[in-house]
Amino acid sequence: MTRAELADLVRRAALGVLGDPAHPPAPLLDDVPLRAPLEAGVDYSTSLALCLAGPAGVPAPRLAARLAQAVTGPDVTAAVAGPGFVNLTLSDRARSRVVDAAFDLPPLPAVDSGDTRPELVAAALARLGTDADGVVVGPATSTGGVERDSLRFALLATPAADPVVVDPAVWGPRLPANPAFAARHAHARAAGALRAARDLRLTAATPGSAAVPPPDTLGLVRALADHRPALGLAARLREPHRVARAAVELAGATCALVDGGLILPRGDADPDPTAPVRLLLCAAARHALAHALGVLGVDAPDRL
Repeated sequence: MTRAELADLVRRAALGVLGDPAHPPAPLLDDVPLRAPLEAGVDYSTSLALCLAGPAGVPAPRLAARLAQAVTGPDVTAAVAGPGFVNLTLSDRARSRVVDAAFDLPPLPAVDSGDTRPELVAAALARLGTDADGVVVGPATSTGGVERDSLRFALLATPAADPVVVDPAVWGPRLPANPAFAARHAHARAAGALRAARDLRLTAATPGSAAVPPPDTLGLVRALADHRPALGLAARLREPHRVARAAVELAGATCALVDGGLILPRGDADPDPTAPVRLLLCAAARHALAHALGVLGVDAPDRL
């Protein structure tokens, strides 16, 4: 279940709670607020009840309780938190489907591109299945000292209409603080973990096997769930910077998985029981990162 699907579920539940869906007594937000929760083991939290309580004339805790009850179903469990937040926990089945869906990203069309910002924007949009007709592209300034892939990423990471100055102090170093390096490095680290697993003859769980992601990997599951909607929104709004943003978010979650130390055994120890599903998550993240970097015309290295 993606963020967009969950938001739609919450919106429909709120319409039912508030009364006549055609004439709700309180204005519903176009974008249902969903954020990463503070509590462990929870996928999302929404403040929608807090936003609607005043206009609806209902105390926020009461509205949140009614909303939580309406949202809870086979794929989602909802519970009230704090003064009126609703925590949303996906079922194991829903989380498994998120991981499986990462392998279904469509192949990218072959698109040639120059290195000017307008050319890069047009090529990225073409890979997303749309065009750049009428898209305003602001000026770009670069003083050098930035690798080609980082430069491409930098030129696309800012909204196209905004001017961009490529600062070599930010985009030049091969360090995680450089967003382009972070995304490419995460891909390389995922590839490296999978390579090491093959050398040790460790087998990943297979897509479609209903493998359940461990609780400590929910950040990556959330990033994977958000990835495809980010691509769709980037295509619909013709804003390739959304792809760069999604790649950076996914990179951070991927590195957290690899850094967790449970993908590969340490020394002579037996593999962790969760290693197969962690390897599946690693492969899903690598695939999604390669796709995002491909949209941006940036190399996705297996070694870096």
